[in-house]
Amino acid sequence: MRSILLFSIFLLSTSFLFAQTELILDPLQTVNGQIEADQAGGSPADVYIAESGNFYVFDATLLVDFDLHIKGESSDWIYNQATPPVFVPLPDGAGDLSTLIQVTEGGSLTFENVLCGGRNSVPGGEILGGFINETGATKLIIDNCVFSDMNGNAVTTNSDPELVSITNCIMINSFRTTASPWGGHLGRFNTLGAELVIENNTFVNSGRLLGNGGHFYNTNITFNHNTSLNAQTNAVELHYNQALYANNIYYNWSWMGRRPSDVAYNYSITTFETFSGLELDSVSCYFGKNLLYRDPAIKEYYDTVLDTLEVSPYITWNSAVDSTVLADDNFTLGKDYWDIDPAFTTGPGNLEKMLEWLSHKWAGVGDWPDWRITSPVTYDGSGQPVLNWPPAFDLSYSNIALQGGGTDDLPVGDLNWYPAAKADYMANRDNYIAALEDSITNATSLYIPGDPESQIINSIEVLDLPTPNKFYLAHNYPNPFNPTTTVNFGLPEQSKVTFTVYTILGQKVFELKENRLSAGVHAVNFDASELSSGIYVYQVKAVGASGRSYNSYKKMTLIK
Repeated sequence: MRSILLFSIFLLSTSFLFAQTELILDPLQTVNGQIEADQAGGSPADVYIAESGNFYVFDATLLVDFDLHIKGESSDWIYNQATPPVFVPLPDGAGDLSTLIQVTEGGSLTFENVLCGGRNSVPGGEILGGFINETGATKLIIDNCVFSDMNGNAVTTNSDPELVSITNCIMINSFRTTASPWGGHLGRFNTLGAELVIENNTFVNSGRLLGNGGHFYNTNITFNHNTSLNAQTNAVELHYNQALYANNIYYNWSWMGRRPSDVAYNYSITTFETFSGLELDSVSCYFGKNLLYRDPAIKEYYDTVLDTLEVSPYITWNSAVDSTVLADDNFTLGKDYWDIDPAFTTGPGNLEKMLEWLSHKWAGVGDWPDWRITSPVTYDGSGQPVLNWPPAFDLSYSNIALQGGGTDDLPVGDLNWYPAAKADYMANRDNYIAALEDSITNATSLYIPGDPESQIINSIEVLDLPTPNKFYLAHNYPNPFNPTTTVNFGLPEQSKVTFTVYTILGQKVFELKENRLSAGVHAVNFDASELSSGIYVYQVKAVGASGRSYNSYKKMTLIK
């Protein structure tokens, strides 16, 4: 009995010795000053806590050569926090702002649950260049944070951190109001180590999403389930060992436009010319199941005003992609959702200012407009910070097909807008990522080099028609067809639906499942680019919310 008691005391003692110590930050002192003083003491804290409802200031850059962990006290998704802790830079005597944190040789950073605002309290002062910089970090883990108002990068890497992870964050108004698309990045990655993970983030108004300053053939990037609105350019240089780009929403993607004289690699979402001279078997990528959408007003502007100025929209990828895909099975471009409006619950509402920006850039009309939405942190007349939170936008959406349209059958885009789906994803993430890696060589719904139409994914759309009082399946149109056709069907109640296509001999060649289709009339846009001419049978099976089952078949003819 005595030995058991001694062992218990030993366990309690060791658990006490290894427990993390915390220091609650004082909002009346600078963050950098408090942490520097604590680290200079004999027993520095392991974690620095920022309390909800407080504003905290940095009056200089905090240099970090140790393992730094800063977190807000609430771990709820930051969009749902009424008063998250706020970090802001304090202008120097010249009105300039400094980077908040620079991680130097041997240091690391874990940064979570805080809101960072980069606007200047000095009227007319320049917004912040960037929030986090590193010149020797072992890792950067940034989770559940907000970054608003900077004209550079939220995160900049300059060494080889083994892990850079940016998850569950919101980035707002990260751009330059003038013509340059080079600022306003989530990250500028000049060097990288083994892993870059960017998942379940929302970006609203940016100059560009990612900037890559080097060839990272030792790095795997996972850019998955992100929602991007109004990025002036979404160009991504694929300099990686493995790149997984899937399940993202690019809304008003690369809306800035271009002229033939513009930098060539900035034309497209994916650029491949950097692989010249490299053994292709050493690198791989998958790009698929993303939504690419532009508002009709932007497309009309290009077709009318900008067309006469020889300004063109950006393209998805350049001609080098086709030769790369044909040369190497490790490059797989999947089908993507095109021009399908997700129908956001509440968008950011700055489209008119974006059109004004285009008018000034390309036609010289007026001055540069400020196309920011209301920033999370502004300043009153006395220079005191004001919190405007949560933001007015709500990027959940009503398009049912997209709500189950991911490679993992989860909603396309940032899953934080769908908490149940987010929980599913986190519980099964390893399996979902393994399936994406498998898609590099085994995906079946693919882009065909030389055929832009094959980029379009089959999808189910909700039509604006009266709800039928009974289930029905219509004949496809056109019929015969080559290579696309549309199938309409009606549901009298919310249903789980399976659309399947068979050869005349009964071999299944295509299947699309939707777990929660609303009552109404729906359309399947079926693309048979990968099928041979012949007669096919299409089937719609539905199980209604009441438990009633429906099942119907019809024939269609493909002639190539």
